[in-house]
Amino acid sequence: MGLLDIFTKRKKSVSGIGATAIGKTKIGGRSYTVHEGGVMVADPIPVQKRIKGMKPGPSGLYPHEVLMLSYAERFPARGAEFQGFWWYQYGVKDPSGLLKDLVSRGYVCVGGIAQALANAKVPELKEACRELGLKATGKKDGLIGRLSEHVGELESRGLFQERYYALTESGKRALDEEPYVPWAHANMRPEIGPTIWTIGEKVGGGGRQHWRDYQWGELNRAGIERASAGDFGLYRNTRLAMCEFLEEEGRTLDALRMAVEVECLDLGGAVNSFDASATSAVIDGMMPYKTSSLKSAPGVIRKIKKLATGAGMSDTDLDEFVAANAGELMTGAPMRVFTPEEVSRIVRLEIDGESGKLSRLYGSAKKRYLESR
Repeated sequence: MGLLDIFTKRKKSVSGIGATAIGKTKIGGRSYTVHEGGVMVADPIPVQKRIKGMKPGPSGLYPHEVLMLSYAERFPARGAEFQGFWWYQYGVKDPSGLLKDLVSRGYVCVGGIAQALANAKVPELKEACRELGLKATGKKDGLIGRLSEHVGELESRGLFQERYYALTESGKRALDEEPYVPWAHANMRPEIGPTIWTIGEKVGGGGRQHWRDYQWGELNRAGIERASAGDFGLYRNTRLAMCEFLEEEGRTLDALRMAVEVECLDLGGAVNSFDASATSAVIDGMMPYKTSSLKSAPGVIRKIKKLATGAGMSDTDLDEFVAANAGELMTGAPMRVFTPEEVSRIVRLEIDGESGKLSRLYGSAKKRYLESR
């Protein structure tokens, strides 16, 4: 369950702190909810109050409207369930009404079967392929491509009837004009950087290169602050965002090096509020490999493999690249359990799916680490 998902369970805790609300208070004109234990959480500022006196962005929309465009195609046209952050973070009490307003203004429409296929799960797509006598293997994009050539047959069989929202050309243009709004939502928090309400003041109208330079600077700043605070989990996520930024810029080798750093952090106990006194517990949790507390993230391994392929690397080239860079990159991790050569070996074994060999490697690394203390 992600951080934002916690807040969808409104009855338990709208603020997400997990404690029962016991009262209300006001400080400096701002309303707060008081929870058990004396914890106070500021109540959301209603969006109508937030945007009063604010000018729309270059697209003619307010930030929360642009953000809704970035989410619109995930929602079914009927019975959509909206994330809790619309209210507790942005003061939007009726996200459904906001979406319908964007429909009435021509930014969003009800999509066809293309949106239904895009929102379908891979098993559903494979089952539909089998039903139509099509090849039912491969990745999601390939499955969708095959099914898209048989729209009439899908409709005649009553498959993928649920309809989802889609952006109109006006909606796409608006989102293209203000890409920094969904980016700020995904990457920034008030305590570390600009929010969707303030980022437009800093980069709006400055052109793509100004925006990209600003984005890179904010990621750097956020990473430094998170590492300084000992929030290595958030630092790791920031470095992953920087990896994706570099990939978007076509800087494949730099992106690969950053992905290797993320792998080093994952193998080095990158968690928030790291406590050195808990090292023994982390080491105890190293084994068995299957449930290890120091384990590669499948998405990062896929990213490393993809970037290495894009750089034209052979398996040997990648193994040597990881080993050559891991020594320096491991210095940013809270713990150094694995040697650079072991990190390289772990990446290779993860790519090849060699869980048995990984288990033996973890066992030997744990034994060596304990003997060295």
